[in-house]
Amino acid sequence: MEETKEERVVPVVNAGLVKRTFAGIIDIFVLIFVFLLLQSFAVFPIAKAIAKDYDTNYKTFISYYTDSNLVIYDEEKDQLNPLEEKDYLSRSIEYYNDYCSVANANVHACSTSGKSFKEVIIEDEQLKNYVENVDEENNLILKDEYKDNEEQINLINQYIYSKALNDLQTSELFIKPYKYVSNVQNYSTYITLALSLALVYLLPTMISKKGQTIGKMVFKLALTNQEGFAVKKSQIFVRFLAFSAINILLGLMSYMLIPLVSFTFMIFSKKNCALHDYCAVTRVIDDKNSVIYKNREEFNTAMDNEEERFAVIDEKRNQYYSENKK
Repeated sequence: MEETKEERVVPVVNAGLVKRTFAGIIDIFVLIFVFLLLQSFAVFPIAKAIAKDYDTNYKTFISYYTDSNLVIYDEEKDQLNPLEEKDYLSRSIEYYNDYCSVANANVHACSTSGKSFKEVIIEDEQLKNYVENVDEENNLILKDEYKDNEEQINLINQYIYSKALNDLQTSELFIKPYKYVSNVQNYSTYITLALSLALVYLLPTMISKKGQTIGKMVFKLALTNQEGFAVKKSQIFVRFLAFSAINILLGLMSYMLIPLVSFTFMIFSKKNCALHDYCAVTRVIDDKNSVIYKNREEFNTAMDNEEERFAVIDEKRNQYYSENKK
């Protein structure tokens, strides 16, 4: 039975899973590079310039950290580093008894101003299971079963240090500058991520005639609609939005579960389509072994011309053989 023009098979080959995976990896590395470049030299510096109080608030909450002695600030690297475990208890004692003293309650960032180290420890419900009391020299008097348990003692000291650090970070004086700085950093990160995604996944595909990212160009892959014809700009844009929402936003919210589901779809679907391909009605093909036509009309015209050409060749060949037989 002769096939109709609508039944003709479009000469495209689905992209191999390995090639598509490595193309995706390349795009991710490009995304990370672009993100770091934009964040370091463009977006974040501009954000700090617009937020005029950024430097003041940053120095303020850093000063709370350094004055409390609960962290180590590397001024040269502008980096906060945690204490060594051996200093957890002693620094926590200093924090409550000295830094959080009543005289400095309106200056230092403390949630428990007015309470000594001993009072804080005795009032803690969890520590009551391990600590009987605190002596005049602020030594912990542990219950007998924990006195010689070094591992448990380290855990107790770690808990006390975390409690002191949390006390600092939840104080009103600390929260205000820290929140200001965090908001500026977060907003700049979101803007940088959006720009990076657009530069890596949207701009190249819009410019390229075959909807290719850098990774797809390297591995000779192309983007078409589900039938195998040239992809439309509107589909590229929808695909970009779906990709960003599924693999970035939902991926971060679900601890990368959604991208894993999308990748699973790509493995088991007939045309190796990911979730964002289904949303945009697109597919990724092997450009090297495919021919992409604009639409079915162009494809049918090309096929008709090809059939006519072969018909002429067959006619000439038959004529040649019939003349030679004579």
